[in-house]
Amino acid sequence: MKRTFFILINVILFGFINNFYAQSTLWLMNGKKLTIDNFEIVENEGETLIKYYNTHGKYKKIEMIDVFSVTDTIGDETVFHSNDTINGIAMNKIQLRSFLQGEQEAILNYSDYFSFISSYPIGFVSVFYPPFSKIFLFPVYPSAYVSVIGLSSPEYEQIVNEYPKQIDNPYFVMGYKEAVRKKRIKNSLLGAGAGLLSGIVVAILIGY
Repeated sequence: MKRTFFILINVILFGFINNFYAQSTLWLMNGKKLTIDNFEIVENEGETLIKYYNTHGKYKKIEMIDVFSVTDTIGDETVFHSNDTINGIAMNKIQLRSFLQGEQEAILNYSDYFSFISSYPIGFVSVFYPPFSKIFLFPVYPSAYVSVIGLSSPEYEQIVNEYPKQIDNPYFVMGYKEAVRKKRIKNSLLGAGAGLLSGIVVAILIGY
């Protein structure tokens, strides 16, 4: 309730409802940044939304609760979250910004090929390996592997070695680890799915 009230207050102070602006940046609560051509902030059936055009000219909308801030063309930023709780940890605006910066760095710069490559054979083999070589049990091995991958993330020391300025910023590290974890899960799901599909095709071709 408090978070919703804070968002509404910022929308009022922002003063841009029903007005459009060019080339602004949305910073989302998942760490991603979107460049948009125009936007407006509106109320719709009790929900606060940002409606905007993306860089491809498509009209989009997103709930304000999923937006950390909006930065306009002259660099003025308006923050819509003074605090939040992520993974059970309460954060103020400064801590939350550090967390999102960590997520953004991982989204942009962390490369993860191992999760895809290692999960592909798991998906492939699951089609043939007993006792799971029945169609309704195919996902058992891949699902278990993806769960294990989802528990892994870089160590604190690894991250601060790459980003030494963040050595005393645990919120940046937490955000980085969270984005890495999500990326590893996504890539392992894609790899396992590709392996599973390949295994099914091979099984059909050889009449398994």
